[in-house]
Amino acid sequence: MPGAVPVLLLYSMFRSAYRRAHAVFARFRVRVEDHRVARIKRARAWTAALASAVFLGAYGAGQDVRDALAESALRLLIAPWLLIVTAPAVIVLLVRLAPAERRPAMRSGLRGPLTSLAQYVGALTLVPLLAWSTALPQHLVANEDLAVLLSLVLLVPVLWAVFFAVSASMVVVRTGFGTGEVHAALPALLTCLTVWEFVPVSLLVGGLPPGPGALPLLLLFGGPVTLTGVVWWEVHRLQTRHGVTLRG
Repeated sequence: MPGAVPVLLLYSMFRSAYRRAHAVFARFRVRVEDHRVARIKRARAWTAALASAVFLGAYGAGQDVRDALAESALRLLIAPWLLIVTAPAVIVLLVRLAPAERRPAMRSGLRGPLTSLAQYVGALTLVPLLAWSTALPQHLVANEDLAVLLSLVLLVPVLWAVFFAVSASMVVVRTGFGTGEVHAALPALLTCLTVWEFVPVSLLVGGLPPGPGALPLLLLFGGPVTLTGVVWWEVHRLQTRHGVTLRG
């Protein structure tokens, strides 16, 4: 039981940080809600995760599992930055494709995503600043025991900030920083591009997945290909069922 106390405290902190990150970064309204597309996306994501686990369990060694975990962590870290790099080009393209009378409204929709981006960068900046503050008691407090105690107390907001930053990364990748405010198809398009951008990253970090024959290529390209199919279907449904075209 005593050993469970830290685990419960960490879980409570993560839950609090996740709720706050969700409130801050997932506050944007969904312009077009398609529950069928949402169900297919969830099914595809769970199927991809299960397939990866099965392949690793069947053909992977201990190092392969460690590489897969490291790659997952790396994806979470760099995915928001890939969105930041990719999103402006896609937004400019969609704005140029839109009729002239629609462009001011699309540009005004950028306020939410830009605010979300500034908040995300601020959240990431807060982590090293708080981590640096934990070393201050060692230099400012003469009593060594008191200094250690203060450092431990200051470690609590550091952990919360780390949990908040991780949770924020998960949310902004899913919502595309709220770019649906600009165009309903933008989050899906950005997710598709980001997944393909991860293919060379995966090859550079861990190489091909384990497995005989063509299975490594299937595992490497299966996710991006299936996600591209789902995104194409989502955009098609936006056009045919909701009247949302890529030209605004």
